[in-house]
Amino acid sequence: MSQQAIIKRYYLLINLLESKRYPSRQAIIDRFEEDGLICSRRTFTRTLESLRDEFGIEITYSHSQRGYYIDHEKSVNFVSFSNLLNYYNSTENLSQAISLGNNSLQFIQIDSSPTQGLEHLRHIISAINNQKQVKLTYCKFDNEEIQEFEYNPEILKEYQNRWYVIGYAHHRNAIRTYALDRIQTVKMTSNSFTRDLGTANEYFKDVIGVTTSGDEVVEIILSFTHKQGNYIKTLPLHHSQKIITDTLEEFRISINVKPNYELKQRIQMYGNNVKIIHPKGLFE
Repeated sequence: MSQQAIIKRYYLLINLLESKRYPSRQAIIDRFEEDGLICSRRTFTRTLESLRDEFGIEITYSHSQRGYYIDHEKSVNFVSFSNLLNYYNSTENLSQAISLGNNSLQFIQIDSSPTQGLEHLRHIISAINNQKQVKLTYCKFDNEEIQEFEYNPEILKEYQNRWYVIGYAHHRNAIRTYALDRIQTVKMTSNSFTRDLGTANEYFKDVIGVTTSGDEVVEIILSFTHKQGNYIKTLPLHHSQKIITDTLEEFRISINVKPNYELKQRIQMYGNNVKIIHPKGLFE
């Protein structure tokens, strides 16, 4: 069985369990076969075992409901795994559009965005999984000087069409974040390292973007225009977002985050459509 078929089966299964309450085994198998994926009972069992053993996603049968569900309490990596599956599905849909030829391409436009550095993803993911130190050559945006240094990669994060790696930079004796599109080479070494940062969800739970600081979490209250608020409702700034006011005159929310450069950028993007209510002088 191809790796592509396995990933597609994961995607269909998770999507079905999230959209339908307690589907039966046969309903799940039927969903696979609708997309051309032949699935025996043995394959079905192996799929559940693989999700549990390889990714920590626990799918359980409920005898009272006579169907399957995702045990979110035991599936600690569910959000990250689900996001990766959605990312895969979107790229697969684009690949299908390409296969249709010029007739489809003339109706599709994608904003050009940095794609450099994606060739390093596989090597960095391998280093993270195996806890192996790498040697990077890196060139900053504001400096043409090329640096070479040893690095312990621990976390990968995608933000606004760029990929970043977070880990311990030996030459800085500190945790540093590097954009993959500024990395020139990645060389795996035989040196092992011990993880210090925890999971990606833990590390980034209180921030927007990719930079963190030692600052405390702050409750930030933002007031948007009604029209802008419609967008903020469908695409929240942060998982801690709570709606305080939702009227024709104002859409007001609170978020609990550590103030950083990316948050300042996001707020500035809204221009006159947003006001910082609390704390006063946040970015002054």
